[in-house]
Amino acid sequence: MNITARALTAAIGLSLASLAGCDGRSGNPSGMAASTVAAIPAAKFITGEKPANAPHLTNVKANADVGDKVMFEARVGGRVDVFVDGMAIFVAADPKLISCDQRPGDYCKVPWDYCCENFDAMKNGMATIQIIDDAGLPYEVSAEGQGGLEPLKTVVIQGVVSEKGDDGNFVVDASGIWVGTIPANPPGAEDASHGHDHDHDHDHDHG
Repeated sequence: MNITARALTAAIGLSLASLAGCDGRSGNPSGMAASTVAAIPAAKFITGEKPANAPHLTNVKANADVGDKVMFEARVGGRVDVFVDGMAIFVAADPKLISCDQRPGDYCKVPWDYCCENFDAMKNGMATIQIIDDAGLPYEVSAEGQGGLEPLKTVVIQGVVSEKGDDGNFVVDASGIWVGTIPANPPGAEDASHGHDHDHDHDHDHG
């Protein structure tokens, strides 16, 4: 298994393992030191208006196969450690999934882990995004902060599906990313507290 495959396997596996949420686990999912590469080329980021008519991640994931060109809307998030240290890989979640900051009265310190969301909804609505170079390999620099990428921000991803599995793995080699802002509510929702009793049986202490 090459270094890219190991990093992807670590990122995907930990993203799904963390769906139980709010357990405070953290760390470097790839086990690799940060690279000295300074930045992802600006050409990888789409500027200007948000690309029109981008479907949501869950819908695309359900129908796409390996090798398909895809475009979808998502948000940066889905686990405690969203970004892989030293490689341009991050986790994204469907925009209709509700992050902790969108739940009134929720004061989770790490709202981008979606720890209150349904496991199956997360499994069906998550993707691992890798920003690749001309050789098809992830840039050896964290994607955090690149092009404005931050946890919880809305993104539109354009790329090719490189991996898909029944266990929820869905890897997209991104050729272009549009980065937006952090939405107050999921699309079409005015109050993210609907259908959710916030008397949790777990805590939000991530350490």
